[in-house]
Amino acid sequence: MKNIITKHIAELEKYGIRSVAVAAGVFDGVHRGHLQVLRAMLRMSASTGATPCVLTFSPHPRSVLAGKQAPKLILPKEEKYRLLFEAGAQVIVEQEFTKEFAALAPEAFLHQCLHAGNVRMQGLCVGNAWRFGAGAAGSCETIAQMAKKENFLFTPVPELMLDDRVVSSTRIRHAISIGAVDAARKMLGRRPAVYGNVVHGMGLAGPVLGFPTANVDVSAGLIPAYGVYAVYILIDGVAYPGAANVGIAPTIRKEDDPKPKFEVHILNFSGDLYGKNVKVELVRHIRPEKKFHSVDELKTQMAEDLKQVKSCLVQKQNQ
Repeated sequence: MKNIITKHIAELEKYGIRSVAVAAGVFDGVHRGHLQVLRAMLRMSASTGATPCVLTFSPHPRSVLAGKQAPKLILPKEEKYRLLFEAGAQVIVEQEFTKEFAALAPEAFLHQCLHAGNVRMQGLCVGNAWRFGAGAAGSCETIAQMAKKENFLFTPVPELMLDDRVVSSTRIRHAISIGAVDAARKMLGRRPAVYGNVVHGMGLAGPVLGFPTANVDVSAGLIPAYGVYAVYILIDGVAYPGAANVGIAPTIRKEDDPKPKFEVHILNFSGDLYGKNVKVELVRHIRPEKKFHSVDELKTQMAEDLKQVKSCLVQKQNQ
């Protein structure tokens, strides 16, 4: 079956789908905890013969409810959906999230999400801490009552614990924000990444420092703590090793309020990247950003950084 993205479960009838097993949630990051919910949904799908379906929300609920204080997303929507399909979903239902929708009582919230028309909803899986509806008053108990009344299966999935702490999108965001790349990778089950377009920068990295860089205008993903990172940059689907510098480059930039930049020195690569969309995977935080006394001191440190980056990436390839 071709992967399907639609706005409502009831619309699946036109694709010949008669029943669905649903995993519901925001799924930002599609991390290892989310995968537990998806696996429970796949088991339900297999036991009932229903099509495996993910119900998610767009835009992210907190961007509607918290405005400018909402967290940045771990993944762009396209990558999130790719990972959900890769995990076994055949259908993604994208519920529009508005302030009016958020204000619905929990039962009305569920009915609007799950009303299936002539498509039978065989069952529902959610993380057991999921809350929904006005004032976040809805819980697994609400769903269990609805499941009993409307005769569908319901599986609340326990949260995944790592190092005695719950795996969550919030914890992953925090880990990336402090440069704890290994912790974020462990929770995600893959490397954290940023996504963006290669644009023209200041033109100093090559002529002045001897380390030409691709200046990535980050449009999605979380910019990590300022510093130097070992990375892989994916260009047209091919991964190249590199060293990324994230921050304001205080040694060479003299602006009063410089905006942070994300620059990647790519090993074993030559070519024009301007305008290319790239993905940069963070492998390890090498050191925090620092202001050096001179450009020569910075160049010496950059050469040392590059040695560490190469050593780190060789180790990762051999693991």
